Amino acid sequence: MSSATQLLQSYVEGPHDPASVLSLFAEDGVLEAPYFATFGMPWQFKGHEALAATFGHLGHIYPDLRFENLRITCAHEHVVVGEYEFIATSATTGRRVHQLSNITLVEKGGRISLLREFQNIAEIALALFPGGLAGVDIPADRALQIGAYSDQN
Repeated sequence: MSSATQLLQSYVEGPHDPASVLSLFAEDGVLEAPYFATFGMPWQFKGHEALAATFGHLGHIYPDLRFENLRITCAHEHVVVGEYEFIATSATTGRRVHQLSNITLVEKGGRISLLREFQNIAEIALALFPGGLAGVDIPADRALQIGAYSDQN
């Protein structure tokens, strides 16, 4: 059975094709990228079907995607927090993306039950939109309540 730390190491160091990544997730596993809500984009992906589509799409946008320099900042038996560098060239804009991502992983039954990533949205905009941030039309009705604590004031 894999620990949270081992799962995070496998996620960062391993191949990033959908089949390899899905093997790390529980059937009902969840990927969250809360800052995507800023652009009005989906930010939460639940279950293998949604995860497979998301990681497949990621591979099309970033065919040379790699993660490097994992640094564990806090680890417990079932939870690990760390950061890593996300490096790729966007097939959409041709721009090189190099950013530091923060990640929280929750393990249950030797698989990932929750993977929450926080990315630099300026880098994401440069990768996805030809005009960078200037090309982003941020919807006024975007989801502003994200994460477990968003409804607590």
